[in-house]
Amino acid sequence: MSQDLGRYLIDIKQGHIRRILELMRSAILVPLVFTGLQLNAQQAGFSGVVINSITREPVSGAHITVSLIAKFPDPNQPYGATSGPDGRFSFPSLPAGRYQLLPRRNGFIFLESENRGVPSVVFTLQPGDTVKDRIVELTPEAIISGKRHR
Repeated sequence: MSQDLGRYLIDIKQGHIRRILELMRSAILVPLVFTGLQLNAQQAGFSGVVINSITREPVSGAHITVSLIAKFPDPNQPYGATSGPDGRFSFPSLPAGRYQLLPRRNGFIFLESENRGVPSVVFTLQPGDTVKDRIVELTPEAIISGKRHR
């Protein structure tokens, strides 16, 4: 009988231990899930298309850098993407903050004044913002050559 009682007590202890472990696992996982949701909610998205300012055709292979402008003395944090064959680029998950946009492509230059309606290349993303279809215009470089006549 005492042997049966001993087994019964061991079964109860193991059951309690299992239950305690389940509660501990829940206590760890629930905050992690909410932290993940909270971090995700603080992210923002930025996407668009790079076009040739003369022909209005998409520009593939353009390197788009957006730099999170940090407060001194912290360094700026750059993020990069490359435009695809259709000229599209995307930053699906950026921290909220102020950014500077710098597109580059061999054979092209970026002129701020061509991006009408936007006074500069600095923009702000709020938590949860999704900026889509931002048009970035690149101008083909040109070389003027000739002879000087006297």
